[in-house]
Amino acid sequence: MDIQIYGLGTHSTQWSDRFSVGNKELDFQHLKMINLLNRLILISATHSIHSEVIKSILDEMTTYAHVHFKTEERLMETYNYPGIKEHKKQHLDFQVKTIEVYEATEHNAEENAEDLLKYLTNWWTHHILEEDMAYKEFFIDKGLR
Repeated sequence: MDIQIYGLGTHSTQWSDRFSVGNKELDFQHLKMINLLNRLILISATHSIHSEVIKSILDEMTTYAHVHFKTEERLMETYNYPGIKEHKKQHLDFQVKTIEVYEATEHNAEENAEDLLKYLTNWWTHHILEEDMAYKEFFIDKGLR
């Protein structure tokens, strides 16, 4: 399954099966998060970063990220994943940084709005392809698919 990640400017990144962590539930959650990110990027082209529609999508992303993080962490705890402490820290850092970057848009909306979109796109792409891939084989070995 391919899903387009709309990049800033003129380029975009293609989501493909290489992003799969081998677990249907987590893959579905990742796809949903990327869909929310796509909506945010597309709508930000025509709306102010502080518009109600943007705030609504950011709120939905934040809420869903929390749900996703809890799902990952529950599986990690259940199966004693050795990297759980660092992974939880990354999740917390994401939540804190996202709030900080969004709050910075209060001072310089246009410049910091682009920073927010770049941050979210880069963080999710890196997190899935690097950090989440670290648990892929571990969960597959435990029989999770």
